[in-house]
Amino acid sequence: MKGLIQPSREDSQVSFHDLNEDALGFPPPKVPMLPVLNLRTFLPRRRASYPSRFTGNTSVFVTSGRAALGHVLKQSGVTRDTRVLMPAYHCGSMVEPALWLNSEVMFYKVKPDLTIDSADIEGKLSTNTKAVLVTHYFGFPQPLKRVRELCDLYKIALIEDCAHAFFGRSDGAVFGTTGDFAVASTTKFLPVSDGGLIECKSPLLSRTTLSRRPMKAQLKAVVDPIETAVNFGRLPLLSPFLLCARAIFNKGRLPKTAASVEPEPTKLSYRQPFRWFEPSLIPFKGCWFSHYVLRLSAKERVVANRRKNYLFFLENLCGLERAKPLFPILPEGVVPYTFPLIIDFPEQDFKPLKELRVPIWRWEELAESDCRVSQGYRLSLLQIPCHQDLQKSELVWIVDQLRRILEHRNALS
Repeated sequence: MKGLIQPSREDSQVSFHDLNEDALGFPPPKVPMLPVLNLRTFLPRRRASYPSRFTGNTSVFVTSGRAALGHVLKQSGVTRDTRVLMPAYHCGSMVEPALWLNSEVMFYKVKPDLTIDSADIEGKLSTNTKAVLVTHYFGFPQPLKRVRELCDLYKIALIEDCAHAFFGRSDGAVFGTTGDFAVASTTKFLPVSDGGLIECKSPLLSRTTLSRRPMKAQLKAVVDPIETAVNFGRLPLLSPFLLCARAIFNKGRLPKTAASVEPEPTKLSYRQPFRWFEPSLIPFKGCWFSHYVLRLSAKERVVANRRKNYLFFLENLCGLERAKPLFPILPEGVVPYTFPLIIDFPEQDFKPLKELRVPIWRWEELAESDCRVSQGYRLSLLQIPCHQDLQKSELVWIVDQLRRILEHRNALS
């Protein structure tokens, strides 16, 4: 891999004025970045109005989305001295499975709306290229027609990364049906602690080749979502159950140290002990509890609430002069993963947002490339949660804090 990384720290129906300061209860509890287990997770159970390739019985269920990617890269013939093309805008968990196979990773450009630059992909294809990975960022579809033609012409595997796109369509086709392989992550759309999914056109990967995880891991997959729910104010009656569970599963763990929110310019190689990818989990199936939640959760609620929450942010954040949504329109067929917001002053505004405990992510650990869009988005593109389990007060509080910081910057300017 040529590039180097830079290290990290890490339909609207809600009115912004519905809740006053007393109702918000400042300071608020921490707001969950990902879905949280609660009593509404399984009810009502209706068929989702947006299709998903990953909710049927054909998917292979593995331990994580990155494990799924490791499997399909290997199935694609990726080995030492072969090349994988990946988007220049990425997180480390997309890259490490390829490095595990000792392959060369080359990054292709993306456009300001994060659609792929198919001409750049074509220019970077070589005789040892084995796979092209295309990511449907934040649940919004990529145009796949041209890259599909290139992969067919050069006999290269096309991998659809649907980690952000569990539901929806691209060019009229359900996500994951255009590529030779498709991978998805259950943890991004459902309140579980593990799970990844694989779909492929050829039945190369059999469920029978995967082993069950040990009993302790299976129990931990039950306890962790419950603990997360209790910590975020859901399922409070289960709090006593956690007293014993914490003693068992947290025994021997080292406390996490607080990470600085100021990224350093130091350059490090990706070739270090993996931070996100665990090769030891490749031989295993995902845990039974995560699979249970996947099969029995209320998909219609997931779809409806994510779209509603995204539109709430559109309504209340579009007026900021120093920030703008990456996608100012939510098309039919899109079920968003997060709400991507571009801020104009990341050096000044990111730190105070983190200090206020606003739930935001950004992909700071980004490999160097010739893509200026990706290098700019490394610091300026924030991911704001819009998942189905956000409460009304949490949505309003997030908007209030974003306005507080970003409008303050406007006043200073």
